[in-house]
Amino acid sequence: MLNELAKANDNNLQILDLMALNAWQQQQFAVAIASWQKMLRLLPTGDARIPLIESSIEQAKSASGQQKSQLGLRITLSAVAEKMLPQGRLLYISVSDGNSPVPVAVKKFPLSHFPLSLTLDDSNAMLPQRLLSAQHQIQVRVRISRDGGADSQPGDWFGLSAVTPFNGQQQLTVDINQQVTGNN
Repeated sequence: MLNELAKANDNNLQILDLMALNAWQQQQFAVAIASWQKMLRLLPTGDARIPLIESSIEQAKSASGQQKSQLGLRITLSAVAEKMLPQGRLLYISVSDGNSPVPVAVKKFPLSHFPLSLTLDDSNAMLPQRLLSAQHQIQVRVRISRDGGADSQPGDWFGLSAVTPFNGQQQLTVDINQQVTGNN
């Protein structure tokens, strides 16, 4: 039904949006991307919907394996931290631009084995207008939450990378080797 509506109204933003969302739900990522790209061509410059649509396109590219920009992480745990870790906690990964405290990308995992290897991309973006692929430098913070909360608490263990130039295909290792005190 949507296809027939789209044929009759190929410049209707609501129909294109419905087609994209329907395709996304059915994991037809190429159709979703094409619909959102057509929407971008139809929207006026500066339209408030553009960042959200661009983020949706990047998420669809990531889900379909087309995402080109990614950050490979290897997370290790110091021997001291390993001895003191409680079981059943959460691992929080946040990537910033090295300047702003607002993360560009985040990911949360149940605590498991170390070393841990994973990949982050634009699908992990916090805000549609601040994609990982748009960053020129990054800093990664990895924290083990003792209480499961997103905010740092005294006693949590963490690791922090240096601010590193980012070209879209980085591999970083972050060692969890510090414990949160009252001021960090």
